[in-house]
Amino acid sequence: IYAHQFLGYRDRIRGHFYEQREGENRAIFGAEFRFPILPIRYLNLQYGDIAFGKYSNDLPFGISGGIYVDAGDVWWGQPSLNKSGRLAGFGAGVHIHLPYVELLRIEYAFSFSGEPELIVDLQVAF
Repeated sequence: IYAHQFLGYRDRIRGHFYEQREGENRAIFGAEFRFPILPIRYLNLQYGDIAFGKYSNDLPFGISGGIYVDAGDVWWGQPSLNKSGRLAGFGAGVHIHLPYVELLRIEYAFSFSGEPELIVDLQVAF
């Protein structure tokens, strides 16, 4: 039971963001092209209280865009040539770099069958 692999919890396929799967084996592919819209700037806020001093310096803020494609699958036993179980999607989004939050992603994704979905996600590391 400890060797099970999952999709849909921590590792997700955009276009099938809310779908969960379990198996013994897993394969994931992702490619993303990112471009800056507003380059990351580091802000320093001055508060009178010394306790906030180091927590109000070097706060990142920026906006970038991204275009991506994701694919993946989990399976039991030997891999099959049946492609109907594989998940794949593509889309685009805006990534907002905020203080105390690594990243806020607002993305619009499509599965390859054409189903759209809106994704709002926090603290995503690619």
